Amino acid sequence: MNARPYRYRWAMCTAVALFTPLGACRLPGPSGSTSTRTDRFLLAYSELHSGPFVVIADFEDAKHMELIHSSPAAPKASCVWDVRGGRPETGGGCLRLKAGSRDDSIIINNDDATHWFLKRDWRQFDLLLMAVHSPKSGLNLEVEISSGPSDDPHHTRSTMKLDRGWNVARLDLAEAGENILLDDVRELRLAISGMNRPVEVRFDDIILTAAREDLFGDSKNRDGDLYVQRVGRRWRIGAGGRFEWTFAHGQVAEWYHLATDPYRLRNLVRGTTLGPTPVVLDGENAAQNGFESLGERVVSRQAILEMSLVRAVVLVEWRFVDDPDAPQQDQPFQRWLYTIYPTGQIYVGVEATGATERWSPPGLGLAVALSPATGETFGADLSPGADVSDEQDPPELPAYGVLRSTEGDAQLVFVPSPTDFGTRVVKQVDVEHNRALLIATDRGVAEAVKTWSAHLLLAGVGEELQRPIAEQAMSYARPPALLVEVGSSHGFEPSTGCYVLSPREGRVRFVIDGTVSPLYSPVFRILEQDGLQAWVYVQDRILDRVARDRAGNLLFQLPGVIRDRTTIEVLFRRPAPASEG
Repeated sequence: MNARPYRYRWAMCTAVALFTPLGACRLPGPSGSTSTRTDRFLLAYSELHSGPFVVIADFEDAKHMELIHSSPAAPKASCVWDVRGGRPETGGGCLRLKAGSRDDSIIINNDDATHWFLKRDWRQFDLLLMAVHSPKSGLNLEVEISSGPSDDPHHTRSTMKLDRGWNVARLDLAEAGENILLDDVRELRLAISGMNRPVEVRFDDIILTAAREDLFGDSKNRDGDLYVQRVGRRWRIGAGGRFEWTFAHGQVAEWYHLATDPYRLRNLVRGTTLGPTPVVLDGENAAQNGFESLGERVVSRQAILEMSLVRAVVLVEWRFVDDPDAPQQDQPFQRWLYTIYPTGQIYVGVEATGATERWSPPGLGLAVALSPATGETFGADLSPGADVSDEQDPPELPAYGVLRSTEGDAQLVFVPSPTDFGTRVVKQVDVEHNRALLIATDRGVAEAVKTWSAHLLLAGVGEELQRPIAEQAMSYARPPALLVEVGSSHGFEPSTGCYVLSPREGRVRFVIDGTVSPLYSPVFRILEQDGLQAWVYVQDRILDRVARDRAGNLLFQLPGVIRDRTTIEVLFRRPAPASEG
C-alpha cells in the first residue's frame, strides 16, 4: 500500500504583528462609510471569529508590496498593485496578476522587506485564507508553501478549482504541517493553471487564522468528558485527558494519546489514515492500489450526527468520480458511520462498493494502520483466534489484532465482526512507510455493496479498560444476552456498540450477569420517543449521565467493567402539565 491509501486528486479544497482591533485606524468602507479593518474582515470571513488572525497582505497599504515578487515566464505576463480592484466587502486594494501559464507565479517572502514582514511561525494558526477573483470558471489556484533553510527546504502544494468571480481559498495548515515546518515558513508561491490563453486574476486578503470552536463540551477538560471541536476544516473528537481523533477529508488523520501526550506532539496516524479502510487484497496482502478504476477523483463529505455526554456519531462518505460536478448519488462509494464513546470504545459500520460491471477485485478487506513519527515503530500482534486457515463457523475464539507503540504508552485493538470476517485477520508491517497494519479479510463473494462492522479500542498500555483484551474482544464478537424481566430486547447492534431494548408500559428492567461473562462499559439504547421524562437506576442508584440519540431514543453507558450480577431499571413518564397562572 502507498503511504496514503489513495493518491487521488481531491475535488474539494484542502487546503507582521498579530492583527488586533484598530480603533484609531478607520478606512473608507465599500459604500463610503468608515469602518475598521477588523470590522470588515469579521463580516467577510466567518473563520476569523473564533481566534486570533494575522494579515499577511490585504494590499490596502503600499508597504505590503514589499513582500511581493513576480516570476513572469510568458510574454506580457505582469503583476501589479491595484488600489481599486479588491474584494468590495473588505477594501479597494488588491494584487493583479496577468498570467499566460502556471509558470507566471507570485512569490511572497521577506527578501526585500523593511516595513512589513511575512510571519514565519504559523504553529498557532489553522487556516490560510485568501480571496481570489477569477474571470471564468475552470481555472485552478495552485499554492506552494516552503519552509526551512535553503539547504534543507520543505515544500507542500495544494490545488483549488476556481469559480467565476470572487472565491475564498482555504488551506488546511494541519495537513500542510505534515510536510513542512510550520515554525519556519519562508515563502508562499501562488500560480494559476488550467488556462488556454492569458487570464487576469486578482488576489486580496491573504490571512492566517486560528479557526477553532468547541461545538460540544470543553476541549480543555481533563476529566474524560467527551468534546467535539472544529479546527479549520477539520473536526477533533476526544475525551479530555484520554484520547483525541481528528477527521479530515473523511479520514481519521490524527490520533493523540492524551494521557501521555497532552501537548499533542506524537500523531500516531502520521502519513496514513487509521481506518478501518476498505482495501483490495492480493492473496493475503493489501494491493498497492485497487480503486483507480472507480473514479479519477474522490469527493468527500462528513457530517456530525450526534454530540452528547454519551457519544459522538460521525458519518463520512467518499464518492469516486471522474467529474466532480456530475450527480454523485449513483457513483461508487465508501461510507463510514463512527460511533465514538468517551471510554475509547469506537464502533464502525462500513458500506462500500464491492463490485461494478467493469471492476471485480480478487478480494476485499478492512484495514487499520498506525504510523508514528520517524524512528518509532509499532508492533502488531494477533489473537490465537486469528488463524486464517481456521474455517470454524462460528470460531471458538474471536479474531482480533493489537497495534502497540514501542514507546509502550498507546495501543489500538481491532476486532472485526466475526459475522463478516470469521477468523481471517492478518498483520502487515510496511517498513518503507514506517507503519503497521491489521487487515480483516472478507471471506464472502464479490457483491455490488459490501457491509462490514468493526470495533476499535483506543487506550494506553495498562489502563483498567485493557484488562484483559481477550475478554473485551469476546464481549463484542459474542455479546452476552441480557436477562430481560420487563420490556423486550432487540439484541446487540455491532455497528454502534449498543444493546437495543423497548419498554413495556413505560418501563424496562433487565439484568447483566457479569459473573458469567464480564461486560466492558456497555451501552444501551431504549426505543422510546423524545418527550417523555426518563430515570435510569443501576442497582437502585440513579444514573445521571444519560442522553438522547438523533431519533429521540434514550442512551446511556455504564463505564467500567461489570463482573457482578447487576440490575438496571428504566422508568418513563409524561411530564406533568404546566400549572396555569
